[in-house]
Amino acid sequence: MPTTDTHFRHTMPGSKNKRGETPAKSDLSPQAVILAAGAGSRLAAGDHKAPPKALVQLGGLSLLERTARNCAKAGAAEIIIVVGCRGREIIEQLSEKLSDLPVRWVQNQKWENGNGKSVLAAKPFIGTEPFLVIMSDHIIFADTIRRLIETRPVKPTNVLAIDRKYNLLGDLPDAMKVRLNDNSITTLGKDLPEFEAVDIGVGLFQYSFFEELETAERHSDGKCAHSDGTRGLAKRGTLQPFDIGDDRWEDVDTPADRAAAEKVLFQSLRKKTDGFMSRHLERNISLTLTKRLANTSITPNTFTVALMLSLAVPAILFAQADPKLNLLGAFLFWVGSSLDGCDGELARLKFKESRLGGWLDLWSDNVVHIMIFSGIGIGIFRRTSDPVWLWLAGAACLGVLLSVLTVSWTTSRKKNARGPLFTSVGAGASAGDWSSRLSRLTDALARRDFIFVLIFVTALGGLPYFLAAAAAGSNIYFLVVLAIALLSAKPSE
Repeated sequence: MPTTDTHFRHTMPGSKNKRGETPAKSDLSPQAVILAAGAGSRLAAGDHKAPPKALVQLGGLSLLERTARNCAKAGAAEIIIVVGCRGREIIEQLSEKLSDLPVRWVQNQKWENGNGKSVLAAKPFIGTEPFLVIMSDHIIFADTIRRLIETRPVKPTNVLAIDRKYNLLGDLPDAMKVRLNDNSITTLGKDLPEFEAVDIGVGLFQYSFFEELETAERHSDGKCAHSDGTRGLAKRGTLQPFDIGDDRWEDVDTPADRAAAEKVLFQSLRKKTDGFMSRHLERNISLTLTKRLANTSITPNTFTVALMLSLAVPAILFAQADPKLNLLGAFLFWVGSSLDGCDGELARLKFKESRLGGWLDLWSDNVVHIMIFSGIGIGIFRRTSDPVWLWLAGAACLGVLLSVLTVSWTTSRKKNARGPLFTSVGAGASAGDWSSRLSRLTDALARRDFIFVLIFVTALGGLPYFLAAAAAGSNIYFLVVLAIALLSAKPSE
């Protein structure tokens, strides 16, 4: 048995973290063993001053911290991190950063004898339920891990996550190939001439996994690899595949892998709900800035407030009588709108999503709309001296205010404190009913594509028509949002 040196963190499973959030947990809530003991020489590429592989930064977080947080987000009840090479340095660097998670540190003194030894080092701390084993240098998203957990294998079945999209891998020769037969894995190996998938580096195992590793250890002079255990389970007929489908992942072994992983990581920040302009232009702009902000201390909430304040500038430009200044205001408003995704991207990238951030984002967006509508009304009034434009601006602002108050009311009624604060005005509506149909319509209308069009409307002198439409549209939008809220309301239990 390897010598171990354990360090206990005081955050217990089920407790709230420093952000005031309770980590998502499935009914199974397994322990997770993260293997972080290797030297990582290929990634260091001969640089003797390079940090330990586990501390290599990707998207503002180290590889190990990102893996730990993905496990916690997926529902792991306890995270056992096994370190070896430069283990003390890793613990010193990350113990405080991970203090909000239920982490147990384990030092594997015999890490050079294979990563199977790191799995065995965690054995004394594993209970009787299935447990996760995951590589610290693989970028595997929380949703993939959560779906794996939800397979809920019963003894003697073990489950290994596999990917049939191996043609997308940059370093296929180094990947662990997998042979499949119906719903079972028959064998694994890096040199298999024929295979159907590759091992992505995470599995949900029974206690029998330790038995297979110990058998391999006895026959190999004290050495064993993770793959020795999975091959043994495959021979027993107790290793089933979990196909990750369209999910992406990356194994970070070389500088080229690191670049590929960064690309996958930032692509994951895109949203399915993005409108046409956001998908093809605005999200590209915001992601470019987010990449640069990721390695700074700027928080998502700080960015939200700073952007809201800066968008007072285009509102002031709209309030001028000079059409050229109005056009500049429209352009700056679109630029600000394009950058508005950065706060959410930073939050998802660095696991800083919070209820407070959701409220700030919701209200700051609508405060900006009120400032813009007010500025447009004042600018037209200064050119025409007709007070009707001030009334129309007021009507537009009233519609915005009533809408955000209604959304805030429906959101505050949610009992579930996890996940995004606001995703849809009809969240919780039954699919196919009227509230669901209305919510899809209002979600489409709420997208920001109109802001890009505003540039051309302003250039063509169409701001009066835009303001009139906004005055009517914002109040119609409020009535629809109110109807959805009332239709979706359920009696309290």
